[in-house]
Amino acid sequence: MRKGKSSSVTQSYNAQASVDADGSQLVVSAHISRCSADNGELEAGIQNIPAQLGSPKQGLADSGFVQIEAIERIQQSGIDLYVSVQSEAANNQRRYDLRPEKALAKAPQKLVDPTLIDMREKIRTEAGRKIYALRQQSVEPVFGIIKQAMGFRQFSLRALSKVSAEWTLVCLAYNCKRLFNLIKLPQNA
Repeated sequence: MRKGKSSSVTQSYNAQASVDADGSQLVVSAHISRCSADNGELEAGIQNIPAQLGSPKQGLADSGFVQIEAIERIQQSGIDLYVSVQSEAANNQRRYDLRPEKALAKAPQKLVDPTLIDMREKIRTEAGRKIYALRQQSVEPVFGIIKQAMGFRQFSLRALSKVSAEWTLVCLAYNCKRLFNLIKLPQNA
């Protein structure tokens, strides 16, 4: 894997997880990619959801997953997507902006593709912002818990098949931990 054209090649993997945003925060799909960029992984994340769980009605993804053709195919399949087509900073309206002058002067990239323009407008609506906000409270904590609470920061194995098995095991351990907390939760309330 390479991070860029001037970077050296390293033996690395990109761990992907699709998470239920309806409150359970369970990992419903997990896979490994050899590509350092996320933009080709949105379809795989949705397609890897087991049929027993059904097809998702909505999908949420950050700007790293933007790939016009994939977005169009997923939407044609009946899934209502909310994908940020610009950086998070371009989407957020801040009451106080304390970023350096250099960051403030940089204008967001102008969108020309109609699919991306429609997606941007969809996310800018009040309902769209509410739905898209679920992404931060569903998938981001999962990776934080896996890294911090569970201490998983790097793969121990090598080769795509072994790393995939290791990532599946990590996601299974996370789901067991999460299910335990979900079952325990009503007794404490």
